[in-house]
Amino acid sequence: MANNNNNTARSESRNMVSFKQNTDWVCASVTAPSYSLRTDPTGRLSWPCIAPDKNIDLKQIVTDIGAEEIPDGYNLINTAARSNAEIVSDIARLDDHAASQKPEYFLGFAAKWGSLGFTQLWRDNSLNNQPIPPWVTNSFGPLTPSENTHYDPLIWISRHAETIGFLLELIHHRDSATATLERILFQHELSGIAESLPEARLYEGKSLMLHNFKGRANALQHVPNPTEPHHLLAIGLKLNSSITFEKNAHPREMAETIIEFCIVNNLKQTSITLQGIKLVAPIQAAYLHLRDLFNAEVGIYLKSCRECGKLFVSGRKQSRFCPGLGSKRISSCSNTYRKRRSRYISKLESISGLSKKLCVQAWDESNFQFEVARKRLQMHEQDKH
Repeated sequence: MANNNNNTARSESRNMVSFKQNTDWVCASVTAPSYSLRTDPTGRLSWPCIAPDKNIDLKQIVTDIGAEEIPDGYNLINTAARSNAEIVSDIARLDDHAASQKPEYFLGFAAKWGSLGFTQLWRDNSLNNQPIPPWVTNSFGPLTPSENTHYDPLIWISRHAETIGFLLELIHHRDSATATLERILFQHELSGIAESLPEARLYEGKSLMLHNFKGRANALQHVPNPTEPHHLLAIGLKLNSSITFEKNAHPREMAETIIEFCIVNNLKQTSITLQGIKLVAPIQAAYLHLRDLFNAEVGIYLKSCRECGKLFVSGRKQSRFCPGLGSKRISSCSNTYRKRRSRYISKLESISGLSKKLCVQAWDESNFQFEVARKRLQMHEQDKH
């Protein structure tokens, strides 16, 4: 049984499967030609969807999908469209850069997708008399942002990136062995308790507690009074919504509960209309796509990059590589793989003296491992003689 400090994960999970996908009416992102980083102590990442010298109502642009409303040089992106499902993994990839918070990675994301809608969620909470988390008002003041104010705090983006990346791992491994799921769950739990438990601190994504991991109970056997399994997750404006489980909870049940809890509660501010689902902020589109992945809907795929091995989401079944960010249409993984493939095929041709066609076939059939491909070609020569 899972408990949480705000909502019961199971109580509303069934609403998730009744949602009807309709991408004609959604909250979209508007990207502008240039972006800036505001490096104040709050870590506020500001990318002006609408340039300061243009008096344009962003609200009207994102609710009226007509292209005639978009000023020259701007691009309206329907983040909930299946063709844009890769926004999910693009957000998750930002977690890799959360520690350094280097502007180029976040601004590359912004150049592709625009704002994720932090201030839109804040305004919606205020309009509906929902509480604003203390961290928000402590960082940015008590006043609700105006309609023409648009920014996403780095810490807020980073927490959602971590949560979304965690959900992708759980969805990908939900049918894996229990031990695999337990390790994934425990590694995420460690990231939330590392400050209070020095032994749990992660170093380059690893911890002493994960070394020769043989289950959560075994890893915590020397920790006095270990807590029940609990996870800190980004929900809306909240950075650390907690969900807690009993110590004997099964990893598969925990994984499914966490997935449903995050999706249902991050879509709470959406509304269902005759036209379909109306989103408040583009960040919600990521959880809408995650819902479809979790429900194994047709037309959305969770893939593993052929080059780097990381998970990514695509609306195309034949996708093989992580998508590019910013102005890059082709990802760096795709470029790296093609160059390496060409180099190894040339090397196979030189070593074996066989045709390029045979070398390409050997490479592709060897799961892209050079030594395996070389041995296949040797066997081919032996069979000939």
